[in-house]
Amino acid sequence: MLSMAAHAGVVMGGTRIIFVEGKKEATLSVTNQDKNTPYLVESWIENFDQNNHSRVPFIVTPPLFRLDAEKENLLRINYLGMPLPKDRESVFWLNVKSISPTPREKSNQLQVNIKSKFKLFYRPKGLPGNPADAWQQLSFRHEGNQLIVHNPTPYFVSFYSLSVNHHEIQDPGMIGPGEDRHWRVADSGAVTWSAINDYGGITEQLKVNQHAQRGNRRYAKPLYASPWLMLILFCPPRGARADDYFDPAALEFSSDQHHATDLHYFAREGGQQPGTYHVTLLLNNRVIDSRDVSFVQGRAGLVPQLTVAELAAMGVNVNGFSALTHLKRDEAIEELGDFIPEASTHFDFAHQQLNLSIPQIALMVKDRDYVDPARWDEGVSAAFVNYTLSGSSSRNQRDRWNSTLLSLRSGANLGAWRLRNTSTWRYDQVSQWQSQTTFLERDLKALKSQFRVGDTYTTGEVFDSVQFRGMQIMSDDTMLPESQRGFAPLIHGIAHSNARVTVSQHGYVIYETVVAPGAFEIKDLYPTSQSGDLDITIHESDGSVRSFTQPYSAVPYMLRQGHLKYSVSGGRYHYSGSSNLRTPEFVQSTLFYGLPHDFTAFAGLQVAQNYHAVAAGLGKSLGDFGSLGTDVTLAKTRMPEGQSRSGQSLRAQYQKNFASTNTSFSMASYRYSSSGYYAFSEANAMTSPASYVANKRSRSEISVSQGIGDYGSLSASAYVQRYWRSDNEDRTLHLGFYSNYKAISWGVAWFYTDSTSARKADRAVSFNVSIPFSALLPDSSVSYSMNATNDGDVSQQVSLSGSALQDDNLHYNLQQGHDSQGQNVNSNGSLDYRGSRGSVSVGVSHDRHSSQFNYGLSGGIVAHEHGITLSQPLGDTFAIVRVSDTADVGIQSGSKVVTDGRGYAIVPSLSPYQENAIELETDTLPDNVDVELDGQKAIPTRGAIVMADYATHVGNRVLFTLTWHNTFPPFGAAGQVALAAAGKESSTSGIVAEKGELYLSGVPAKGVIVVSWQDEGGQKSCHAPFRLPAATGTNPVRLVSAVCQ
Repeated sequence: MLSMAAHAGVVMGGTRIIFVEGKKEATLSVTNQDKNTPYLVESWIENFDQNNHSRVPFIVTPPLFRLDAEKENLLRINYLGMPLPKDRESVFWLNVKSISPTPREKSNQLQVNIKSKFKLFYRPKGLPGNPADAWQQLSFRHEGNQLIVHNPTPYFVSFYSLSVNHHEIQDPGMIGPGEDRHWRVADSGAVTWSAINDYGGITEQLKVNQHAQRGNRRYAKPLYASPWLMLILFCPPRGARADDYFDPAALEFSSDQHHATDLHYFAREGGQQPGTYHVTLLLNNRVIDSRDVSFVQGRAGLVPQLTVAELAAMGVNVNGFSALTHLKRDEAIEELGDFIPEASTHFDFAHQQLNLSIPQIALMVKDRDYVDPARWDEGVSAAFVNYTLSGSSSRNQRDRWNSTLLSLRSGANLGAWRLRNTSTWRYDQVSQWQSQTTFLERDLKALKSQFRVGDTYTTGEVFDSVQFRGMQIMSDDTMLPESQRGFAPLIHGIAHSNARVTVSQHGYVIYETVVAPGAFEIKDLYPTSQSGDLDITIHESDGSVRSFTQPYSAVPYMLRQGHLKYSVSGGRYHYSGSSNLRTPEFVQSTLFYGLPHDFTAFAGLQVAQNYHAVAAGLGKSLGDFGSLGTDVTLAKTRMPEGQSRSGQSLRAQYQKNFASTNTSFSMASYRYSSSGYYAFSEANAMTSPASYVANKRSRSEISVSQGIGDYGSLSASAYVQRYWRSDNEDRTLHLGFYSNYKAISWGVAWFYTDSTSARKADRAVSFNVSIPFSALLPDSSVSYSMNATNDGDVSQQVSLSGSALQDDNLHYNLQQGHDSQGQNVNSNGSLDYRGSRGSVSVGVSHDRHSSQFNYGLSGGIVAHEHGITLSQPLGDTFAIVRVSDTADVGIQSGSKVVTDGRGYAIVPSLSPYQENAIELETDTLPDNVDVELDGQKAIPTRGAIVMADYATHVGNRVLFTLTWHNTFPPFGAAGQVALAAAGKESSTSGIVAEKGELYLSGVPAKGVIVVSWQDEGGQKSCHAPFRLPAATGTNPVRLVSAVCQ
């Protein structure tokens, strides 16, 4: 008697499979819930009609595998492309047979092995109606003692229950598309039925009376839906044994011509066919890579073949084991434990995972998140140009003018060296070209530093950052584990009309955009240095210009104990904003060092002919209370008239996030300077005794946000700077409350801006709300804003914005506004298309004073050894993806990147010295293309351009039908392709199924199939030469016959 325990046996992950047209494959999980017994699982697909002997248009892989206790595997179903009806579903049987082990000496006794059948539905695209509603569309009628059911839909409907006048019809089965089914019934009356849906769940019941033609009324109390997600196939009792014997006679074949290969590979736990598998590689349960690995039969199942070089790349201390030092770097080993004591490998066949268990003592000692510098990739030799073009054409009643800004960031890489240039061309009444910076740099791995020569900036952590032309060596903390990063400046402001906003730093224009009337926010800046005030200029449509200053400086930098950070810069002071400045040669050096008890000491020195400064400070991590840094700078300046002035500057900085109160201090700092203190840039601005420089007296800034539960957040920022010998002040204040309810967001804010160049201060209050509009227009929203200024003018704006096209590449915005006096009615419209190879935008605006057309274009151009590739805007470190001769393959980069017509794409930004996953969207690969890897890891150095090259096998997913000695090769034999040109095996392998069928991907146009198997204790093989015929039609899988000899 069999023990049918509910907790044991082979379990399927569904009761039916829906194969939707266009899919590459469908999958079904198979789980062994038994705690002791392994099974040999055989699977195949056959026609639903047993009298239909035509070729089945599907194949299932693997056709044979061992399923150990409490393990899982996946069955993968592929469509071969044979014609199937397009106007209705088709149905087939998936067979799964579980074979239990038996004692070899009792193989001739009765065995109980369970075969289960599952419906496989092929569903063409574009069928009318909803398959979930098909069961409700059935119509019923009585003719004499017959119940006739008609299915008007193109879908199969599987009955769960069917009754007439409360008399149940046993096993009602299934009704096909357009089909009529007849049942003999004792009497007429109400018909009640329910069905099984796509997920194996049971629908509610419907009921019609004998005169009704279609079900349209539901029970008041419908039956519950019980998903039938698992089906227990077999669960016999099992005792422990060393080896398992699976009787080949238990395998099921459709013909007596078939016989099975020796199944000894499956005799032990984990036993599978040797071959090459694409696996996820884990080291001590941590994922480190994904690659193809060759497996051979070991003492206890399959073991991987790994080279000494591969082990070293994983961090194994190969020099610490004599058994490994005697081997060549490219020599492969099999039993890892023979070379490293206590080491082992485990291959999880079901999930295609290979876990290497290696004692910690055998690994190189590393910090957490450590990346071995040996894995850093200097990249390939290439050149690039990153461009941003923005322009506008404006006119009013009296004049017409054009304005254009072209920003170029160019570079070339050769080995470890990076040449970079930043330039701008600007046309605003006159044409002006500026080469802002040109420098050559490379990393110094041994020092964890960067070396740079040319135009660059000093670090801004101790002294104010200044531009110079010379040489620099400085620490690069991104080379260290858990590198820390600074914050980006955030600019708030108010525009009174359709205005052009320009942002400058160190005299260079680094950003320009056109904004609509009202409050604006700029948060996507790319600052050129770590500190240095940002000058914001607002060009209103009536010709007026307003300016204010936004502070930008680095937060306190805390180092762990024993860590050191330094910079040494030397050259000639260079400021492009004015030529009327002193340009002395100077040297600057800074040093940070992590002390015990969470202290960090830092110091700096600046020396020039006319200037000397020394600084010292101390930073302290206060744990839960944030971090605090204080420093003092002593400076001596030689004035143009020959006198010297000395002064001091004191500074304190604070940063902290208070999780308990949801309070965040992004920056809080205060600096006070005596009247004799001049910063280096201020000292160089004094060129003659008549020069007047209002040196800074004090500077305070704070940025804080406070969360208020689920109601929203309150944010505030303030900046005040005062000067010696001047009553003027620079002041910027912002106070705002922002909240959202479901998908509705809103906010109210108050702004105050005053600067030394302003005639009067600007004060404004703004309110804005955004409401989704997707119910009427997909992916859209409607926004309203109101702004009130200190002049008493109130302006209001309403806008409609959203996205369209595939992947939401097109963004649009329509806006209409007016002010309280009716003097500034304005209209705006813009389109922004963001493609894989760049972005383009156009916009128009009109108000009482002027009309304006603006445009923009941004992207990158990369020249490499394989040609030229266009891209989205580039970061400094990026990747070239090569999927040779395969267009429109998606890259999982979050940037909606696809390959061009030659198979190339650019991942526009990577993180240096860290692992970056570059993965293909395999569902975008054409049916006739396979890749050996669908993902790679890149660890670029700073500024590197790395190549992610995917080896493709084009045009060749093939189902071979092999014959051997007037029959078929043994069922379960292993098959691979030996590439005729290279004389090596392909990286894909398969198992011979019934009727000699062998499914392989990545098959070349011609070659030789090598089939191998065990027979009577010996190894046997045969070779089948083949040449693929010319492709016909659009079938995703080619069908080829070959003779194995």
